[in-house]
Amino acid sequence: MLPADHTEYVYCEADQLRLGKHLAVYEVKLKNDQGTVLDSGEFTFFITEHDVV
Repeated sequence: MLPADHTEYVYCEADQLRLGKHLAVYEVKLKNDQGTVLDSGEFTFFITEHDVV
């Protein structure tokens, strides 16, 4: 992860890579004011019809 101390704002950008019946996969990037990618990650979510308590 690159340092974010020389920027006024940190932006988060998410792209949907896959959306299926039960799984959704997203790529997330954190960027500084100049658009440099500070860090990134890929996240998988389980889709359910029920509320999570």
